[in-house]
Parts: sequence; structure tokens; C-alpha cells
Amino acid sequence: MTAPAVPVRLERVAPADHERDLLQYFYLCGLWCLTTYTACDLRCSYCVSYAQGRSEPRRGPDDVVEHLRAELDQLPADAVIGVGALIDCYPRAEADHGVTRLAVAELLERGHRLVIVTKGLAIRRDLDLLAGRGDQVSVLVSLSALDDDALRRIEPHVASATQRLELIDELAAAGVRVELHAQPWVPGVTEAEEMIDRMAGRVPVCFGPLNIQTPTMIGSDLARRWTQHEINQAYLAEHRRIGPRPGVVWQQPAWLEDVGPTRTGSGAQGNEATLRRLVAGFDQGSHPAIVLEVLSPHVVGHDRTGRLSDPAHPASGQFVDLVGAAATALGRPRFAVAALDADGDEVRSTIAIRGRLDRPLLGLEATGDPVTLEVDSTYRFDGNGLIVELWQHRVRVDGVELAPDEGAVPAGGCLVGAPVPPP
Repeated sequence: MTAPAVPVRLERVAPADHERDLLQYFYLCGLWCLTTYTACDLRCSYCVSYAQGRSEPRRGPDDVVEHLRAELDQLPADAVIGVGALIDCYPRAEADHGVTRLAVAELLERGHRLVIVTKGLAIRRDLDLLAGRGDQVSVLVSLSALDDDALRRIEPHVASATQRLELIDELAAAGVRVELHAQPWVPGVTEAEEMIDRMAGRVPVCFGPLNIQTPTMIGSDLARRWTQHEINQAYLAEHRRIGPRPGVVWQQPAWLEDVGPTRTGSGAQGNEATLRRLVAGFDQGSHPAIVLEVLSPHVVGHDRTGRLSDPAHPASGQFVDLVGAAATALGRPRFAVAALDADGDEVRSTIAIRGRLDRPLLGLEATGDPVTLEVDSTYRFDGNGLIVELWQHRVRVDGVELAPDEGAVPAGGCLVGAPVPPP
């Protein structure tokens, strides 16, 4: 019997009883995220998380640890936690509330590995918690420019470049693993070579290009200045100009370059062309991101059966796009469009993926043998050519169809950060 189609929203606002959860699963990078505040008051002009607003604690100092413990009891003991990956956990309000400090102390006590992403100086108060933790703690300090006037135009309420550079120095001196992340790299704004020279090999530096292809950015001032293609080409040219440097990573442009009002074709024709570009991007090894309509701090993970965040289900919080999961599980996979049918804002597809099974996938052991996956899916697009919804109907492995509940899709590595090869 043919398995019924199971509609899956890749990102979805949590139902009312989940609105104040502290932990959400971020499928793209395969990690759980701690979100201690309802919104971010830093007001970055390139924000893609729908999270700007007044920073108020999702749980107060009196009950944040109690609720966090209850949520952690549902997670694997070795789960990696991204602190502030969806909303900065060190906004200015943290100096008054201290809820992130309480949560971080609990996570460290339980032995979880933490990856902290922040622009906020409030993390200074937690140096006593973070220092000397070795591989258990990594702090990624975000900084897109060294010129304070340029920074104020794109990050009006964030600490200055000098303050953030001093923060990096303090973290490193305290024995905390720290990196400078210039994400986004903005054309004409990010002084990449100066940043590299400033760090002088003491801490890693990571660059990633500005992404204007999200619903929050499609009509922004930054999006009116450049197309995504222009941003990507300028970014790659800067990488070639500077050349390889020790401890420096340039992430592969991860965005489709032909969406939005200027893309070639419109309606069904344009949507079909975009999906073909997506598959071609995977085949070329660039791992383009599926840009979603809703990327919120209230993300709830899905499994393939559609059972929303059921802690008792083995796949809870482990849903990733099967095409993306195959990109990380199959050694040097090749991607091809086997069938495509566009109708209005929907495109029905069969994508064939061939490679060697180097990592477990869909309950299959990592044998290293050649395998062919065929994924039948339906993608829904919005008026700007962005993929906003995905149904995965059925999967065949070497021609044998899997049952809808057979084999949980594992949480893969981050699909949107493949390093650019050396120029």
C-alpha cells in the first residue's frame, strides 16, 4: 500500500502551550537552542529571525532553572546546546534579569557542550562560569565591521567594534574558546583583511555572506542595494583577493541566487526553475539553504510522522529535510531531478540522490556501499520565489519504498556552512 503524504512545515510557530519553552530544535544545524528572551532588542538591519522587539525573559529568575530542567530531561544527555542561536541570550536586559546566567550554569552542571552566539557584552559577567571549560564551551562573537559609523547603520543598538574586540580578548585571556564571526559579510562594509590582521591568528575568524533572500529582507534597504548574485560574487572575489590564511574560514554562499522579484521567470515557471537551481546547487556541493517563510524563536522540531514535539517519540525534534540529510550521509552524492511538475505555487518533484552510504540514514547502517535514494516531495513557494512549505510523500531506497514511520531521520551537521575551497 502506498504511504499517504505527510505534510511537514519545516519551521512553525509553537502552539500556545509551547510559547514559553526555553529549548527549540534547529534542524539545519542539528542542535538544540536555548532561548531565554522573547525577542532581541539589538535591531540589526539584516535580521532574518522575525525576533526583533523588547527583550523580556521567557522565564523569570525564580523558575527558569526549574523549567529548563524539565525540558532537559526530554533531551539526550549529550545534546549540544546553541545558546542564543535564534535570539541573542545576552541582550542588554540580561544585566538586570540574569536568566541566561542561571540557565548556562545548569547546562554546564549537566555536562552539555555549549556553542554561544552573541553580540552582547553582558556575557562578561559569566566569565567565571565559562573560563577553563576546554571543548565544553565555544563562544562565537558576531561582528560585521570595524568602523563604528558603518556598524551603527546596520546594528544601531549593539556594542561598538572596539568593545566587541576587547570582549574577544577578555574571553581568550580567560581560557574560553572564542571565535570572531563576521556573519554577515556585507559588501563595502566588512573589512575582512583588517579583521584577520587584528586577530593575528590568536582566535579563529569565520566569514559568511549577507543573505537578503528571506521574507524579512526581500524589501529591505540592503536588498535594494544589491542582488544576492552581486553579494555572492563580491564575497567570493574578496576571498580570492585575500587568499588562504591560517585559522580563517570563508563559508560557502548558501543561498539560491535567483529568487525575488528580479528572478528569471515568474509563477509556476519561475518556481520550477528555482527548484532545479536548488538541486543543481546540491549537486555542485554548495549546499544551498531552503529559505523558509517562518524562522522564529518558537521553532518546534518535527519528525517524518508529523508528531509535533512528542517527547516519547524517538524522532522528536529530529526532523531535517531528507534531501539535505542525504547530502551529509552519502559520500560525494550526486543529485538529479528525476521528475518535476509545477502547478501554480506548488512544485511536485522526485529527486534522485546517489552516493556511498558513509553515515547512518533512515535506519540504514553506514556500509560504504553505493545507494540510490528517490524522494517524492511537494514544495510550496510564495510570491517572491521563496520556499515556504514542504511535504515529503515517500522515500525509496534502491527502489524499495520505506514505510512512513520507518527510520528516523538523524540530525545532520550544519548544511549551510560548507567552507569555500581555497582560491
